[in-house]
Amino acid sequence: MITKLFGLRNVHEILLITITVAFGVQTIRILVPGLVWVLGDNLALTLIDHASLGIIILGIVWLAVFSAAFLTGPLRRIVTTRNLVIAGAGGIGIMRLALQLFNSQPQIHLVLAIIGTAFFGIFLTTLFDFVRERSGSAPVSFMLGLTAGIALDTALNGAFLTYDMAWRQGWVAITTTALLILVQWLSLVALARSHTSATQETTGRPLIWLGIGPFLFLELIFYQNIAQFTVFTEWAPSYASILVLATALVGLMAIAWIAYRHTAWPVILLISAGLMASTMLSGEGNPWAAALSILVGQLSLSVLIAIIIRTASSHGTSLRSAGAASGLGMVLLALLVLGYYAVYILPLPYDNSILGPIAGAILAVCAMTASWSEGNKPEVSAQPWIVATIALLLLLLPVSTLATWEEPAPIAGEGFPVRVMSYNLHNGFSASGNLDMEALALVIEESKPDVVALQEVSRGWLVNGCVDMLPWLANRLNMHYIFGPTAGPLWGSAILSRYPILSWEIHELPPYDLYLRRGFLDVTLDLNTEQLRVIATHYHHMPRDSDLRQLQTSVILDAWNDTPSTVIMGDLNAISDTPEIRRLADAGLVDVAAYLYATPQLTFRADTPYARFDYIWVSEDLVPIYLNVPESTASDHLPVIATIDFTSE
Repeated sequence: MITKLFGLRNVHEILLITITVAFGVQTIRILVPGLVWVLGDNLALTLIDHASLGIIILGIVWLAVFSAAFLTGPLRRIVTTRNLVIAGAGGIGIMRLALQLFNSQPQIHLVLAIIGTAFFGIFLTTLFDFVRERSGSAPVSFMLGLTAGIALDTALNGAFLTYDMAWRQGWVAITTTALLILVQWLSLVALARSHTSATQETTGRPLIWLGIGPFLFLELIFYQNIAQFTVFTEWAPSYASILVLATALVGLMAIAWIAYRHTAWPVILLISAGLMASTMLSGEGNPWAAALSILVGQLSLSVLIAIIIRTASSHGTSLRSAGAASGLGMVLLALLVLGYYAVYILPLPYDNSILGPIAGAILAVCAMTASWSEGNKPEVSAQPWIVATIALLLLLLPVSTLATWEEPAPIAGEGFPVRVMSYNLHNGFSASGNLDMEALALVIEESKPDVVALQEVSRGWLVNGCVDMLPWLANRLNMHYIFGPTAGPLWGSAILSRYPILSWEIHELPPYDLYLRRGFLDVTLDLNTEQLRVIATHYHHMPRDSDLRQLQTSVILDAWNDTPSTVIMGDLNAISDTPEIRRLADAGLVDVAAYLYATPQLTFRADTPYARFDYIWVSEDLVPIYLNVPESTASDHLPVIATIDFTSE
């Protein structure tokens, strides 16, 4: 009945691929931060004197997970391609449900994500073989399903304001996941009952299947990264998600059109040029340039991957060589992601901005090679435009957020005393490695601060789950914000404020060749009858680099310049008896904790505190009257809250 309604005999195949791809992408977004904040943090604690060894171990585990795609060949000798597709998709579905149910247990979450990602690699690799074995509309199903899966994931990600439902508890997230799994399993049953006939294996150009890795890399890091687009445009996340999803749906419709047409190589060359241009021109700081960049990039990306998949119905490729090549494509995805983020912790001789063009170039070469192999166009039973039309309904998911989104607005200042807070958010992850934004929000909410200095704020990094932390927290706490990027445009520090911000400046901190750059925010708040200057910073973190932190202290003191009514706070990554901290005291600043307590409370690590890294300093015309360091493992740092009054003496 459903098949007749949609006019497609293979609607179950499209649905199966769509949901499985969406689950696979979600699982990767869980795996990457899990490896960093669960396994990586444990390695850092146990191998503190051998950090490079920990990084190597982490890299090996990362590559091993994606290398599971190479198991497709041996497994194909045991089961049929169709049954392996069913097993791969079913395995991802089970893992995705388990991830939803165990999302508060980081170690279990990581193990499930590893298994789920391995299933995803096997599924995609086998899917290439499955398309090769099928005649008729199978390539079209793959084209549409792959892009529709990306669109579905984007719709869900936007509906949850980039805080993925896989990390969330509650009936909405669980029910949504359960419904998707139900549809996936109904599609699996339909596929299991269908009859397929294998075609004869031939030899061709297997390396074109490498394109799957760069395709997923570009989607995850750039084109379907709602948080990144929000940063570049400064639009509200709900509006940003609608536009990002719209580009995915445009790509879906382009695939529906190209499925029936031969594409000449000059056209492919032009499309490839569009992709390359979009990877190099992000449009940062210009909303419309950013929108054009993502539209051109997504459209080009969709067409190129469609051309690669379409080749499966032409001259063909041996199953063994195609499986090996697509498995290598998954490893290439792992290498690109690893290379993109490794520059922030290792002295590597390149800028990660080159990896986008490199991925685009690989995909373009694969598509060009595929076009030279094209023979007959896929045989399709009906126009698949209806799929693109129905997919537009996905827009309702992020559009629904408009009903609940309310841009935070400042309230009138209430003068002194004022409550200030400094909190290192650990990129949204708890001390145990669980992403729990609500727990962080509760810590801040219960402290009732007027202004908050935040460190380690991630806005779309895949290594942190692609969450846009800042607008989510601002909306949740009804506070407006200023973002100060340091390590690229998507990571840095921020200030949340209940009161109007009269002015602000964003500054870098030396040295300017650090892997993970640092900086500080300098804002002036309107307290109504008075003004308060707040300098929020985050110092370099390597224990042995006191000389670098002293240099950073000098810059902070020069910026302060003895200005009255000033609060300086943040994660200084140094204990109180170090030269960089003593210089702040020598300059006439008052350490609030030391002023109120003979033995200030430790702030790091949150689960077993052993050091004080987080400080609130005030100019001598301000009087600390209260300080609290609440116990919480929502981050690996404890927050510091102080109430500051003004004295005319």
